[in-house]
Amino acid sequence: MNGQMDIDWEPQEHSDDMRTTQVAAFAQIKDEGLLSKLRFTVYEAIYTLQTENRGVTSGELDRYISERQGGYTRSASPRLSELVDLGVIAEVGERKCSVTRQTVIEYRTTGQLPDAAGLKRKRRPARPPFDVLRRGLQEMRWLAQLAREHEVEPHESYEAIVDWLAGMRGVADDD
Repeated sequence: MNGQMDIDWEPQEHSDDMRTTQVAAFAQIKDEGLLSKLRFTVYEAIYTLQTENRGVTSGELDRYISERQGGYTRSASPRLSELVDLGVIAEVGERKCSVTRQTVIEYRTTGQLPDAAGLKRKRRPARPPFDVLRRGLQEMRWLAQLAREHEVEPHESYEAIVDWLAGMRGVADDD
């Protein structure tokens, strides 16, 4: 046994009692490509491993996907929350994970199609446009020139900012 759990990774036979909506939803999601590749990998693994009375844990998913992909996997955890937000899987309880031996959440497919409105997109903050940075640099140069003309000593950090901005991605203009 080598300290590892023996886990049967064979696809589970779904009983006749399994809701036909789960089977239909899985087929439609697969056929129409309604989930991204990574999300579908996790969704398919849950669909394959779940049984009538038992969901699948994150640790079990990671191990299953890793073994199917030759040892490489990204953690299933980020995809799980996305799939829950999309409504295609649900948290169905807690149990001791057969991989981590910790009490964790287990997941099952819902039989629903993805609801894109449920996915809360995390967007990166917008970067200021290049022309805004260029104008800022020009204004700082103008202020530095005024300070020199009027013999006013600018603060050292001000000069450091001007130097930093001038060095950014070749933004520096010819003086």
